Order: sequence, then C-alpha cells, then structure tokens
Amino acid sequence: MKFWIGLFFSAMIMLGCQRYSVDLIPINQFFSTPEKSNFKISPNGRFIAYIGLDNHCKNIYLIDLINKDSSKQLTYQNDINVKSFAWNNDSKISFLTEQSSQDSLRLYAVDINTEKIWPLIKPVRGRFRWIHAMATGGDSFIAGINDRDSSFFDLYRIYLDGRPRELVLQNPGNMSSWVVSNDGQVRLAVANDSVQQSVLYRSSEKEPFKEIIRCDVESSFTPLGYQDSSDAIIYALSNIDRDKLALVSYDLANQKELGELYSHKDVDVSPGGYFTEQ
Repeated sequence: MKFWIGLFFSAMIMLGCQRYSVDLIPINQFFSTPEKSNFKISPNGRFIAYIGLDNHCKNIYLIDLINKDSSKQLTYQNDINVKSFAWNNDSKISFLTEQSSQDSLRLYAVDINTEKIWPLIKPVRGRFRWIHAMATGGDSFIAGINDRDSSFFDLYRIYLDGRPRELVLQNPGNMSSWVVSNDGQVRLAVANDSVQQSVLYRSSEKEPFKEIIRCDVESSFTPLGYQDSSDAIIYALSNIDRDKLALVSYDLANQKELGELYSHKDVDVSPGGYFTEQ
C-alpha cells in the first residue's frame, strides 16, 4: 500500500513539474549586446535618447515624444562604438566613443537639431567621468579625467563650443567624488583614506576646502545633491546618531542637520536612482 501511495505522489509531482515547466533561457542571451539601452530623457522632457545598434556598431538614437515622425538616428559610427552619453541641455548631447579599453579617450558633442558633430577635447589616454553633465551658463559642464595620474581624477570644465578644457580642481590624491551646485561650482567633495571618509566643503571655488564631517567604519554620510537653488543646503543619506541610513537635509555652511526627510525602522534608505541634475 505504501508503495502505491508513494508512486501516486511521485507521479503527481512529475505531472506538476511538466505542467509548470518553462523553456530555459539560452545562456548566450545573458552576454549578447542589447539592441537598445541607456535610455535618457532630455531636460525639457520632450526627447528620449538611447544607444542602439546600426550595422553592429553602437550609435545614439533620438525619440521625439511630441512628433514621432521626427525620431531619428543622431550618430553614424561605423567602426567604433558610442560608449556612453549625457544630455548637456535641451539641444546638445556629449558622448564618448571607444573601440577597446586601451583606446584613447574621445569626447564629442552632437546638436540634435542640425545633427552636427564636433570634438570637445583632443584625444587623450585616460578615463572619463561625467560629474555634472548639465551645462551651466549654457556653454560648459564639469567632468573628471585621469590623464595626469591614472589613479585618480582631476576636474575640468568642458566647453560645448570646443574651446580647450579648463582645470577646475586638481585632485590632491584622496578625493573620490564631488557634488556640483546648480550654478556649476565645485563646492563639495568626499575624500577617503584606508579607514575614514571626510566630507569637504568650501563656500566658493576661490576658497580652500575644509573638513565638515568625518566618518569611521561605523558611520556614513553620503551627499546626494543640492536642494533647489541653494549652494549650501543638500540632501544626504546619513546614519550619524541613528541606527539606519536616513534621507536628511543638511546645512553645509553651518555644519548641522536640518531634519530627517525619510527613514525606515528596519532597513537603510538606498541612494539608487537619485537624480542630481535640475
């Protein structure tokens, strides 16, 4: 009797497995290049740019959300890929091209209306980071380039008309990230050593940085972005004097927390998806 009961349940399990079985996803799909990726909306909300494939090369495409017939391909690279891009204003996009990880850094801009493309910097051997991609004053943005010393980034002002880049901040060697205020000034930096993290602030680019917060292995303070048009009040994630990371408002000039904006009693608040540009 036990044999037949066991056989019955075994058969039911097998039937159940067959009923709810699904096709396995081929492993090569996890390593294939997506046809469309890196979608980014324009500052005015009218356009979406993305990286798509054209004859096996990555290029930038534009979707016009108001006039769909105006959607088009913006770049026509046929032997080198567009690696990444960023909106600088409502009509201009800057982008990097790369053939391999050992290739020289090439930075260009494209006008979405005329489709004209021009270089922004001379090719250099190094890596690139957009620090504050939105153009301030309509003509420049802040980026990090590590061509002086490959172990860290210096900050440069990149001009959209192709003028030579301008050094904004020479990294002393311990700065790892920066938050640029909405007027394009580099007022806030984060420095690290092997044990501690320091938050550095200056009221203007003419002033030296001063340490306003020091964190050890048990504390954390992560600046996210400036609040509205302020150049001294920021949003940040902090677990200082609390058990979990919370979203707070912080006054840099007076070095004090203004209030807790959101927290959860069981988990940390994550910075994922925070958008720092206006």
